[in-house]
Amino acid sequence: MGFEHESVGVNPDFAELNNAEFQIAGIKASTNEQLPFAYTGYATYLNLLNQQRSKKDQLTPVSETEVATFFSEELAAWEAGGGLDYVRGQLEADPSLTFTVVHQPNIEITGDELKQLNQDFAETQPYKAYIDDTIYDHFSPEALSGVIEGGAPIRSLLIPSKFNVPSDTAENQQTTLEELQKDYPYLVVPALAVAPNFWFTLRANGDLATSKNPKDFAGAYQKTGIRNFDLEAHFPTFQAVPISYVRDIGRPGLYLTDSSHSNPGRIAVGSK
Repeated sequence: MGFEHESVGVNPDFAELNNAEFQIAGIKASTNEQLPFAYTGYATYLNLLNQQRSKKDQLTPVSETEVATFFSEELAAWEAGGGLDYVRGQLEADPSLTFTVVHQPNIEITGDELKQLNQDFAETQPYKAYIDDTIYDHFSPEALSGVIEGGAPIRSLLIPSKFNVPSDTAENQQTTLEELQKDYPYLVVPALAVAPNFWFTLRANGDLATSKNPKDFAGAYQKTGIRNFDLEAHFPTFQAVPISYVRDIGRPGLYLTDSSHSNPGRIAVGSK
């Protein structure tokens, strides 16, 4: 589902605002409409994570009401910090673009937990998950999780439905992000641990099929692929950074990509 540029032009409650304010107001209204789907994704992700953990390590879910409160605070910070202006500019440049609200638990998860979450998502997909185990040998749980120290128990993101960083090396893409962050400090690359939650949320809102038919996943890679070019490249067999995706045949994957190769990237509005 996500929210679209066209969705911001119909609410008479915004009639006294100028065009930019009008669009921002529409973006805020549209993100709030997504909250039930985002909460479903979050709750599914957390439930599956708890199934892997001992009783003493279980995580207590944040209520839907509390999540909405945290998101309201996040939305206000994004508006004040230019994050929603960035979204508005993206929508103006590409009216077919949408953004999806994702609520990520602000916790550190291990490589084994992330691997199992990927496999859990694949249970209703046409193919088993593809997982490169060398990721967990070279990237720490801290790097994979993207935890905001001292932050709220939920960190929210607005993730675009298309790649929005041109194909390039990981180093050059990081330079592009750093330049954008001078004007839009809330821009981030979603952490690898966000990927299964993003997929569960897309499934909840109908933007990703629940199907065993590979033909139902046309365009899934464009919609889901995230290259973690913001992480320092490591050297298992080549200089590599993680990447996550659901392929156009429905196969989810977490693996490594050569950081010196040109691949598209995706940045989101997120917490800092």
